[in-house]
Parts: sequence; structure tokens; C-alpha cells
Amino acid sequence: MSLNRPGIAILLLSALTIVVSMSLVGSLHAQSTDAEFVLLASKDSSSFAAAPVTWTLDFDSPSKGIGPLTNYDGKLYAGGAIDQSDGHLYVYDGATWADTNLSSRVGVTVDMVQSLQVFNGRLYIGVRVNTGGHTYARVYYYDGTIFVEDLSKTGYSGWSGIEDLVVHNNALYAANGSSIGEVYQRNGDHDWVTVGSAIEPASPARALASFNGSLYAGTGASGNQAKVWRWDGATWVLAKNLEKPCE
Repeated sequence: MSLNRPGIAILLLSALTIVVSMSLVGSLHAQSTDAEFVLLASKDSSSFAAAPVTWTLDFDSPSKGIGPLTNYDGKLYAGGAIDQSDGHLYVYDGATWADTNLSSRVGVTVDMVQSLQVFNGRLYIGVRVNTGGHTYARVYYYDGTIFVEDLSKTGYSGWSGIEDLVVHNNALYAANGSSIGEVYQRNGDHDWVTVGSAIEPASPARALASFNGSLYAGTGASGNQAKVWRWDGATWVLAKNLEKPCE
């Protein structure tokens, strides 16, 4: 493949062997042996062009959408749901996809499977559940045999449950995606503590990341709430308000 256009940026998705050379005036030349997807955009984002995309359907689940994916104990796990109900955890052994029947295994209605994280030989699963007319944000762990409830916090209908899980400094953390907006640290089985307090009133904790020795959290639901926070060991410090223009 050979492309020569001024002012072009390139984004690649899929297995791709590519050699790119750009002159000082911004022309681009690309060569690929097996490119499946190439997206070209002008520097001012005024125009786009895309080569054909080839994806192979691997699992056509009954869920409306697939969220988290991770591998555990040689198998691939996928969380799915229909909007905010009928949550499922699927597993792929390399040949066949199957439903783990999570709701029946844990004994409550799982609304959404929202996060997956492998930690200390177990698979941790962040969910929102409904039981007895009440909503909870929960973490279950799976050891390859049984599912065990490890964390349960009051949740709210219309909000997320445990929206993210991350390992930071050899500890597991969970983000409460409800309006409570707390982050929890796991100290042991059934032993979780709140990291500080709610990051921001009525703003869910949606994402977690470990970076340069610090724990970061992303929050936001509406209004001026799209923010990134850093835990300094004592409090949540605003790292960037992304509702404002990046500087």
C-alpha cells in the first residue's frame, strides 16, 4: 500500500506491519503486508478516509453489549448486559463460549457486569445487583470453582455498580460508579476500606489507573464533573478538570 498526501495522520487498528516515512513537508508513505484497518485524517480533522475493515465474529451473545474483557486461568471472560439489566459473565475456553450463569451462582439478580480484574490468583468481578428490591454495588471473586461475595455497598437504580477495578502497589482497588462515588481498597477477604471519602458529591467514580506510583480516579456524570483525581495518601487532589479546555 502506498499513500502520498500532505498533512496526513495515520491510526492503525489490528495486526499490522507498517513502515512509515514522513518528509518535512508532511507527506506520508506507508507500506503494509497485512493491514486490516487504516484511518487517515487531515491535520485539521476536516476529512477522513478509511480502508476496509475485516473483523471475524467470535461470539454473538444474547446480551445487548459486551463491556469488560480479561483472561484468567487460560480462559477469556466477558461481561455483558441488556442496558442496565440481565447481566451475564461469559467464558471462552479457546473453542466454545459459555454462560457462567452468574446470577444463579451468586443467588441474586445481576444487573450489570462492569469490571474484571485478575489479582492474586483470582478473578474479581465488579457488578451491580438487585435483591429484595434493593440495589447494591458489589465485588465477587472467582477462584475457578466458586463465586464469593467480597464487597457490598449500597447502590442506586439508574447508576452503575463497581465500574472499575485496578491493581496499584500490590493492592486491589474498586470504583463505585453510583452517586456515592467512593473508591475502596482491599485489605483481605471481605475486608475493604474507603480511600479517603467520596471524591466529589454526587459524582460517580468511573475509572481507576495506577501511574507513576500514584492512584488516579476518573469521575463525572453530568455538568462540570469530568475530572481526573490523584490520591496523595491523605486526600483526593484534582489533577485535571477535563470539562475545561486542555492547557
